[in-house]
Amino acid sequence: MQFCACAILKTRLCSTFDVPPFHFRNVSTMTAVEEPTESSSGFYRCIRCLEPADTLYRKHSESTIKLSQCKACGANADSYCELEFLLVVIDIVLLREEAYKHVLFNRLPQFNVETSYLKSLQYIVLSSFLQAYLFFEAHRYQHPGDTVLESTTWMLMMVVASCLRFLALGTGVYLSTILLTKQVGTSSDDYRTHLYLALLLPTTLQVVTILIHVWEKTDTIRQLGSLLMFSYQYMAVITALSLRANYKIGWIRYLIPLFGLCLQASVGLVWASTITTPLPCNAWEWTIPAGIATHNRVCIL
Repeated sequence: MQFCACAILKTRLCSTFDVPPFHFRNVSTMTAVEEPTESSSGFYRCIRCLEPADTLYRKHSESTIKLSQCKACGANADSYCELEFLLVVIDIVLLREEAYKHVLFNRLPQFNVETSYLKSLQYIVLSSFLQAYLFFEAHRYQHPGDTVLESTTWMLMMVVASCLRFLALGTGVYLSTILLTKQVGTSSDDYRTHLYLALLLPTTLQVVTILIHVWEKTDTIRQLGSLLMFSYQYMAVITALSLRANYKIGWIRYLIPLFGLCLQASVGLVWASTITTPLPCNAWEWTIPAGIATHNRVCIL
């Protein structure tokens, strides 16, 4: 089951972002124009100063390119263009902000959540299935032999809970951004797209967690997987917020993802107060006093 889910997620993600299913585009096929045009002005961003860039590189031959220089800071607009995607992933794992800027602003510049909302919803549901499977494994590890694991209704409820948790996280981040900046901004559509990608792409780490379950199915593995996933979401969100520096967010942008996390945790609290079926926690949880809710555990991550 886990191998099927992993293969589906990888194939579907690659098809949505115009990337071949089993490998990412190399620099010779990456989207860029050889000459600046009026329609492409400001289409990309410098990964250092975030100034708009007409092009990322110029291709002189099939195997030779020259990186474009940023007009503001004078450095290469995006040095990651000449690197294989695996090297980009390594920098993402190391939480280097330039790598996140490359992926959010330059690697997927043509994706727009407003025009692709059906596909966007599909990937939220697909990610929720992976989360629900981890809930399933957590409950099976904590309550071996429980007959509720054979219920299709229970599994669907876990998918719904996972969707609500993802939407609550995104809504919390988006609303807190609006409240703190006092305005949506002229490029709110771009921000919604960047925020969606910042929250969705790190959830692919659940595939790694599921694969590790082949060798070891423990709460420690799920806790580390959830903590790493939120760390990457946190870094991606503050990177997406860096474009809104004109609204003087400043250091507050480092707190905005935590507001989304609080709203996500509130979903677990409401669930524990209203739903008789307990919501398993595959990571960090909070024990609440008896009498407040039907269940005394609320999942935080």
